[in-house]
Amino acid sequence: MSYYDSFPSTWKDTPKNRQGWQRLQSNTSFLEKQQNLYRTLSCHYCGKGPLTIVHWSDLSSQNSLYKATVDHVVPRAHGGRDNDDNLVVSCGPCNYRKGANMPY
Repeated sequence: MSYYDSFPSTWKDTPKNRQGWQRLQSNTSFLEKQQNLYRTLSCHYCGKGPLTIVHWSDLSSQNSLYKATVDHVVPRAHGGRDNDDNLVVSCGPCNYRKGANMPY
């Protein structure tokens, strides 16, 4: 076994990055579920819509203004969970503006 065999073959293969990719996949699933329930997606905070779902593997190619994102109402940094009760659909600008702040 060579020295380089101990490293992941790509940066996506590290445990932390695998967890991030899995979270992106579950975010896409959450957005699709919300779209099936409500037919169109609009921002929970500003009401902008309709928002489009961008597949998790193609995030860099779309304008964030009308891209649906998943936001944690109680941010993960403040103990928020990744369950449907704590997730809302938001537009890119509102999600970016809110960041890890509490909404109220």
